[in-house]
Amino acid sequence: MLYITLYGGVGKIGGNITLIEENKSKILLDFGKDFEQYSKFFEFPFRYPLYSLEKELIKTEIIPKIKSHEGKDLNILASFEDDKIYDEGSVDIDGVFISHAHYDHSGFYPLLKSSAKVYMGKLSELIFRALQSIKEFKSLEDKMFWLKDEKVPRVKVDTFFRREKKKVGDFEIIPMAVDHSIPGSYAFIINTGNFRIAYTGDFRIHGIAKEYSFEFLEELKRERLDLLICEGTNLGMSKVESEEKVKIEIEDAIKRFLNLKGKLIIAEVRSTDIDRVGDFFDIGKRFDLDIIISSKLAYLIREIRKEGLDKRILSPLPDLKKDVKIFNRKERGWEKELADNYSTVNSLEVLEKPTLFIDTSRINPFKISLPKPTLYILSISEHAFEDEEISQERFLNSLIVNGFLVYRIHSSGHIHALDLINFVKEAKPRYLIPIHTEYPLAFKELFKDEVIIPEKGKSISFKC
Repeated sequence: MLYITLYGGVGKIGGNITLIEENKSKILLDFGKDFEQYSKFFEFPFRYPLYSLEKELIKTEIIPKIKSHEGKDLNILASFEDDKIYDEGSVDIDGVFISHAHYDHSGFYPLLKSSAKVYMGKLSELIFRALQSIKEFKSLEDKMFWLKDEKVPRVKVDTFFRREKKKVGDFEIIPMAVDHSIPGSYAFIINTGNFRIAYTGDFRIHGIAKEYSFEFLEELKRERLDLLICEGTNLGMSKVESEEKVKIEIEDAIKRFLNLKGKLIIAEVRSTDIDRVGDFFDIGKRFDLDIIISSKLAYLIREIRKEGLDKRILSPLPDLKKDVKIFNRKERGWEKELADNYSTVNSLEVLEKPTLFIDTSRINPFKISLPKPTLYILSISEHAFEDEEISQERFLNSLIVNGFLVYRIHSSGHIHALDLINFVKEAKPRYLIPIHTEYPLAFKELFKDEVIIPEKGKSISFKC
């Protein structure tokens, strides 16, 4: 008998945690942070969990206790009380497979016991570790990531590349690279011996790595697919824009702005959206702009190059010594190290020539005086819950009242509705479980009998 239990991503976007059991073998797919539940109790950076995993994360149901279909606690979480980590004992799980480094899929894996076997794509592991290295505010899960010296991660990760099979318990897991808004994203094909299961993670087929997603689909079509656990972020509302179209719109906006003799363009992107960063970098070079990047982005690019993983990224990465300057106002720690080795600037107020600033944080338009007009291109992913959307609107209002020209130009990191329907029809799963969607019932309307609507923490059984 096969059992599937969803502990996250049920009727909402993010927080994915899926347990698969057959006979004595058990694996988890993703171990993500549920930001919607998190926001009911905490508001970063003003208040966040610091003291007790049990009281702050388990009692609040931000992190679930993972149990087998029989109701047995799998004992996978370490404990944290009064700034001490308690990490004894074995776990009753064969492996935890992380699809990518976005925190709604990976953010809580540092809470696991160090005896847990965690598997993650090589690039995803590097991105997660690099971002942990430079965090200024450290919440409970950030503290649990490191051993005491903050140089070695507490939970060891076994990394993989695409199609590199892993044998875990009686399961064979095949990681399949997919297109998403962060490089190093994977779907998984799981062969249990009796069932062939596919888990999409987050994916799309309209980005620079779309051929990976098509390759995943072709692999699914080779043999009978018993179960598809499929994301549906955009099933409720889709805006059909490809990465190619986004790049054209960005280029057009910058060209028109420069024709007005504008001096400063600020592009807000996620530091992990390396493909979008590559687009801005390419456009900036073609317009012969001075290019400045945030110190956080510079650090991530340096780490990617240091480990030789830049060859696995499809977009062009800037040479930190030749192509860009780094915006750096702090002279301590990792930022001082960047300042000692690369060209830096600490002000955007006086510019010699038209400049593109690729920013991964947010300026304070009330604090600094920038050239007028300044073009602000908001190019970040959609928000998973209302509070975050309201926070963004406040920021945009502050830009507009200070005379910034604001453009929203973005393409979703998730598959569009029409593409999703076609994907499912071609994959032909016997059963489908929707995850990472606010509209699971829409799957039922579209795909009828093969759809099983999950309930959080309730096991779904399948006979061999």
